[in-house]
Order: sequence, then structure tokens, then C-alpha cells
Amino acid sequence: MGATLLLECVFHMMLRKCLSNYWKIKTKKKEENNLDCLEEVAKGKEWASKVVKQKTINEICKDRDIAIQEICNCIYGNALSFNLVRSPLFVQMLKVVGEYAKGLKPPTYHEVRISFLKKMIDNIHKSLDKYKGEWEK
Repeated sequence: MGATLLLECVFHMMLRKCLSNYWKIKTKKKEENNLDCLEEVAKGKEWASKVVKQKTINEICKDRDIAIQEICNCIYGNALSFNLVRSPLFVQMLKVVGEYAKGLKPPTYHEVRISFLKKMIDNIHKSLDKYKGEWEK
């Protein structure tokens, strides 16, 4: 009886410890998500005392202007058509990149030229298989 009670106490202690760690992690992630639109500003030279302030609309617009300028530099530098920005594929690409988050590495030359091109060609051939039967008739 004593061993069972001891095991039960140890089990409950471990369960409480696991749950408290779980809630600490969960609330920390929640706080990080809530602070996405906030930036840290240092007071003086001491980083120990940080003040968190929300970005202003002007700062957000400035960040957008920088991103748009880089997109335009790519379009101008590669002599791409201005109609590219009207393309649904371009819009979809920007949405996916924006949802990926920071740290997206650009595709390599090999990925664009070989790997993903082969996948795209295979998808096109699969799409055409539906119609090939009709063409033979």
C-alpha cells in the first residue's frame, strides 16, 4: 500500500511539473505572437532596460516601401515586363512568401532550372493526359 501511494505521489508531482512547463511554454509563445508588430527600443546604452513600443503607420509604410523598391529593382534589373505585377501568379507568389515568414532562402539556380522545372513539366503532362484521349478520337 505504501509503495502504491509513493508511486501515486511521484506521478502527480511529475504531472504537475510537466503541466507547469507546458503552460510556461504556451504563454511564452502567445506573448511572442502578440509582440510581432512591436519593436524593442533601448534606453541609453543599456540593453537590460528595454521598452517595447508599437510601430507607427509611417514606419510600417516605410518598411513596405523598402520591400516594393527591392521588387522594382528586380523587375528593372532583369528587364521584366511591368505587366508581371498584374499576374495572378506574381500575386500568389508574394502571398506565399509573405506567409512563410522571415528567413526564406531563395531558390538555387539548380532548383529553378532542373528540380522544379521537371516537376512543372510533369504536372503539365499529367494535365494534358485528360485531353490526349480526346485528340486521338
